[in-house]
Amino acid sequence: MKRLLARTRPALVNTLLVLVSLLSTYVTMEYAVFRVFLPAAPIDIHSRVPELADVLTQATKSSYLP
Repeated sequence: MKRLLARTRPALVNTLLVLVSLLSTYVTMEYAVFRVFLPAAPIDIHSRVPELADVLTQATKSSYLP
């Protein structure tokens, strides 16, 4: 049992490190793009925003609104 734990522990630690790294990078990028970049971006960026984020910058009759 100890040998199995000694073999699997580094793999579990590495897997956890990868998951935490990916999650923190995703959260940071989501915050940077949607909270910081898009509100400060010029209105003509709407044509270059991917379809996934396009919903957040829908066009209205007067202007683009978040």
